[in-house]
Order: sequence, then structure tokens, then C-alpha cells
Amino acid sequence: MAVFQMSFTRKSRMCFAVGDFSGLLLEKTSNVLDSGDIFLGYNTKKPLLLMKIVSMIKLLEFENTSIRFSDVGRGDVLVFLHGYLLSLEVWQDFVQEFVSDYRVICIDLPGHGESGLPAEVSTMEVMGDAVDAVLEHLNISKAVFFGHSMGGYAALALLEKNPDRFSAIVLFHSHTLADGEEVKDKRDREIKLIDKGHRSLLVSQSIPNMFASDHLANNMEALELCKQIARRMDDQSVKAAIMGLRARHDRSLMLAEACCPCLNIIGKKDNFISFEDVSMKTLLPQGSERLIAENAGHMGFFEEPELIREGIYLFLNKIL
Repeated sequence: MAVFQMSFTRKSRMCFAVGDFSGLLLEKTSNVLDSGDIFLGYNTKKPLLLMKIVSMIKLLEFENTSIRFSDVGRGDVLVFLHGYLLSLEVWQDFVQEFVSDYRVICIDLPGHGESGLPAEVSTMEVMGDAVDAVLEHLNISKAVFFGHSMGGYAALALLEKNPDRFSAIVLFHSHTLADGEEVKDKRDREIKLIDKGHRSLLVSQSIPNMFASDHLANNMEALELCKQIARRMDDQSVKAAIMGLRARHDRSLMLAEACCPCLNIIGKKDNFISFEDVSMKTLLPQGSERLIAENAGHMGFFEEPELIREGIYLFLNKIL
């Protein structure tokens, strides 16, 4: 197993996009709603900047609700799944360099972004089924799945159910373990906080912890973007995600025996995942690699994007 030990300090250019897409839906064709290629952008200097992007934003009907996704580029397919409280907008800048070489699909997981909530509990299996439905609709048989945090748990659930979909899996600040009792207690407290009407407090506490503490000042635009995305979620959707995270089971053995390789991207300064006790002890299948970002916390695609892109390209060139 190869391990990349890299660090990078130069700050990347960031281009963010966030907004309510519901008013931009133009027409319904079959069971997909097309929204065109213009959506409301976010920038700290120009808060209401309308930006054009090359990706087409679509909504797919799923379990009496809808799942939002973007689809752009040609070639081997890369599927990007965001983490808890986030949405597909967090990938917009990071994936741009991949679009010239690959077909890139970003998906809002159930209850997040503009995707609806199909169940009272957003289990990882429900999320995996939503992702599978998007690929089925697009007639995509195989892809490389990038799962950030909760998105990694959803990808693992899909890998367990439908391994033939996977050319590879990339665990992006994610792991295979179930919640321990201490984490479950923390999730129960978060649900009580929401029930008391303090969801905004949960957001203000959770989002900054996603970034490495000693580099937070360098990521204020990304921090603000993530806060704005999280604030758009309603209480029911946040609670459904928390309950789904709490209910997930251990998939360590499943991943170790998987028939596809894994790239495990690790932030050495991650406030949520222990570098020594969890990340470096995750059992990976044959042909897998680890990429260690020395200065990243839980948000490496914002914190060390160039170094992580380079590691991803090296991995993709080996497996595709």
C-alpha cells in the first residue's frame, strides 16, 4: 500500500456558488427537471453575483421526492458526494480541473442542498440508493466514487449493496467504523438542541470544527459558504441525517475485502477523525493508497486542494 505524505501552503483560488434553485426550474422532461446553467452565486465581495457554470443542474424524481445533481464532462465517471450539513456546491471549484478529463457528477444527498427527504431517517442505505438511482437514470454502469465524511459512509453502503458499480472508492476524510457510544451520546444531544429550536447554534459550532484550527483564518470564505449551505437545511432534514449517522454499522471487513481499490484521503489535523487511532488503522483492499494532507483538517478540498488533486490524478492514472 502506497502512502503519500505531502504538504502544501499556497492558497488556492476559490469560486463558490450557493443559492435557492427552486425558482430556476425551466421545464420537466420525463422524470428529470432541468434548471439550465445559471444559478445564484455567492462571493464575499459580491454576495448576489449571478454566475454561469458549465454543469447542468437537474432534479431526479426519487421515492416521492427529488434528488438534485450536476453532470458535466466526458470520459470515465467521477461521482462526488458531500458531507453532513453540506451540498454539491462545496465541490464546484475543486472539480473544475477534472472536467476536462472526466465526466463529473456531483449529487445532493437526501435532505441536503435541494434534494428532498424521502424518509424519516436518512440512513446511509437510503443515501446510497439515491446515488444509485441517479447513476441508473444516466445509464452509468461504473464510476469512481468520492465520499466526503458522511458521503463516504453513503458510498460504503452502496459498495456493500452494489459493488459492480465501483471502479474505485475514495474516502475523503471518512472511515468504515460505526459510531461509538460517546459519539452516539453527542448526536443525541444535537437532536435535543434542534428540538429546543437551536439548530443555528449547532451550525455555528459544527462548521468551524470542520477546518484545521490553526488554518481557519485562511479559509474564511469557505467557512462562510459552508455555514450558508448548512443554514438552508430545515430541522427535520438535519435530524434525519443525525439519526442516519447514528444508526450506521461497521463496514471495515466489507471494505477490506472489496474488489475495488480505495484512496483514503486523510487530514492530519482533522478534529473529527483521529489520525492515529482511526485513519491509519482503516483496513483497505488490495491496490489501495493513502494520501496524507499535513495541514488539512476535515475539509481538504478547501484547505489543500492542489496537493489533493495531484494525489487523486496519480491514483486515477493507475486504476483507469
